[in-house]
Amino acid sequence: DGVSFTPETTGTFVYNVDGFVDGDGCFGEASIEITVNEVPTIESYITTEEMSGADGGINITVTGGTPAYDFDWDNDGAGEFGDPEDLTGIAGGTYIVVVKDANECEDSETIAVNTQLGVKQDNGQKLTIYPNPTNGIINLIAAGQFTYELTDLNGKLLISGIGVNTESIDLSVFSKGIYMIKIQADMETSVLKIIKE
Repeated sequence: DGVSFTPETTGTFVYNVDGFVDGDGCFGEASIEITVNEVPTIESYITTEEMSGADGGINITVTGGTPAYDFDWDNDGAGEFGDPEDLTGIAGGTYIVVVKDANECEDSETIAVNTQLGVKQDNGQKLTIYPNPTNGIINLIAAGQFTYELTDLNGKLLISGIGVNTESIDLSVFSKGIYMIKIQADMETSVLKIIKE
């Protein structure tokens, strides 16, 4: 009669229907079996900071779903499954992983790996920028409110904004190369070079 039934838990469910199916009073019945699969879950992860250049790592733990699992990390192109479960030998930055189980059910997680490499500081302004070089996100840390402008080497303005204490800027949409970032805070201006890998 058009009423839908939705299983609320995982498992196998059988739905039966019977009744008069035509104007002549003929009786009919039917049944359907529905299986609701458990979704895989990235339950936890452990990150290793980059200390001396491309020596960071991510170790994830996946539970649920239906093994075997397949993985796609965005560091080599999104949508290409067949990657290892864990990453090693990586630079600091933000990584996205998608796990898919045997039933094509998916889960995803965005994971940040910190770095002690390439932390640029302007001690006069108490400004910190990391990671640098970066393959995506850069983090700006300054005391109080500040403004920032990201430009290419020709001086073309790409991103500008206002931050308070900390600000993250996503450079993933830009091509590899060298960029300049200007930070203004407390009547002081700093210009630093950013390398996008």
